[in-house]
Amino acid sequence: MIYEVTVAKKTISRVNKDDFVRGNVKVDRLKAAFDAEWDGMETIQCVFANGAMKVRADLVDGECDIPWEVYDELGTVSLTFLGYDNESEDERIVTRAMAPNNHYVVVDHGIFDGADGREPTSDAYQSLVKRIEEIEEGGGSGAGLPEGGTAGQVLTKTEGGAEWRDAQGFKEPTVEEANALLAEIGIKEADA
Repeated sequence: MIYEVTVAKKTISRVNKDDFVRGNVKVDRLKAAFDAEWDGMETIQCVFANGAMKVRADLVDGECDIPWEVYDELGTVSLTFLGYDNESEDERIVTRAMAPNNHYVVVDHGIFDGADGREPTSDAYQSLVKRIEEIEEGGGSGAGLPEGGTAGQVLTKTEGGAEWRDAQGFKEPTVEEANALLAEIGIKEADA
């Protein structure tokens, strides 16, 4: 099902008044139409919230899948849209809080039996983690994590291209370099 909303003067309005049905996975989409104020926002995200559960999804051509996690529990779901100009770190647009009488109600599903087999919806953080894992495994455009790098550490080549260093100039030592440093202060060698 496609749930349609409009955004005008930073206010979200629901076009269709259908409720979310608990238990659906990857079958519901949100379609949003924005006023001219959002022109130039190259990245638009929607934050779906049901109680403490909040999941962010990127819109592509004004649409995104509705994350199943936000209607896995009964309750009400509110939306917030964030728009970013990718060229300027200072520009961001945010919608007003959705009026409670405009929230989506999560209604219970019918009886069914079986394994749910659901995987978490990929949000921006999870997408980044997945990309790092791909690079570490040598996938994508990278050739794997450079020697001396650790997951989550951003390394770049030095000017001469001989070494990889992080933003603070730290180079993670090789086992041999670590053992030499340890030997200097009288500590037994580290295992390779």
